[in-house]
Amino acid sequence: MCFRFSLRRHGSFSTRKHKLRVSRTPGKRNSSLFLKKKTGFVICGVKKTRLNGIRSLNLIRKTKFPKSSKKISRAYGGCLSGKAVKERIIKAFLVEEQKIVKRVLKKKK
Repeated sequence: MCFRFSLRRHGSFSTRKHKLRVSRTPGKRNSSLFLKKKTGFVICGVKKTRLNGIRSLNLIRKTKFPKSSKKISRAYGGCLSGKAVKERIIKAFLVEEQKIVKRVLKKKK
């Protein structure tokens, strides 16, 4: 069953911001309630997966939150996942090892 009601704000086009929910008032009237936009998750820059431990907030609420709740206390805390950081560390270690091996082989010749 479709309820008829008029929009309480200007602009009648169906856009991302104009999401509505119909609620029935105690006086048996149907009124429209505007819903807030859903916020996206914080994702890892390398793995493209959701970062655990960081809340998804809209920009206004994010500025009022403390810095400790917007990031995790480790290297690349708010931007990369733990797996991505681990891979970076291993990769850097292996590159350094390779350089040392090359140097040793050069000295032997």
